Amino acid sequence: MHRLLPILFVALSLLSGFSQEGEKLSGHLLGTGDRVSYRVEEDGDPAVVLIVSDTGELEIPLIGRVRVVGKTAAQIIQEIKPTLELDFYQKATIRLSIEQVNPNGNVVKVYLTGEVKKTGPQEFLLNEKMTASRIILKAGGFADFANTRKVKIVRQDKEGKATSFEVDLKAVLEGGKIELDPEVKDGDLIIVPQKLVRF
Repeated sequence: MHRLLPILFVALSLLSGFSQEGEKLSGHLLGTGDRVSYRVEEDGDPAVVLIVSDTGELEIPLIGRVRVVGKTAAQIIQEIKPTLELDFYQKATIRLSIEQVNPNGNVVKVYLTGEVKKTGPQEFLLNEKMTASRIILKAGGFADFANTRKVKIVRQDKEGKATSFEVDLKAVLEGGKIELDPEVKDGDLIIVPQKLVRF
């Protein structure tokens, strides 16, 4: 009996490890290159493996392209379930699980242009919270004649429609008003204009 104890301990440790890994992946935010297993139980068909494309989308059977980057498997299920039940199933029991995580796929890219020290794409990890001021500082900060009060952020939604808004980053960086510092998202374009009058 005593000889069985170490074996039981190892077995329980392994099971615990699998459980923790499963919980970790259940909260994983999908990135490009991630592989997922997908099936609808009511079909009776085996699961299919889908890969998140470079554009951050999954090609889901019967639905088509769905943007999934930055979302968990549970969030994706909630998003597609109403469509499947409206058009194809009376009830859809969706199984979506992460099979393999691409270590290079969880990178968010934001583009800077205008009066910044370093223009072009800036990258950060998907799980890392990044704001407009922090991404500009990461790129070396503002250029000498930047109009920091009228920084423009252009964002494209999943339908491809672009919207824009202005932020006062001078109030954030000099006034400490961090509540005015918006979180940036994948694909955002940040435009820093030049001051009209140079002092």
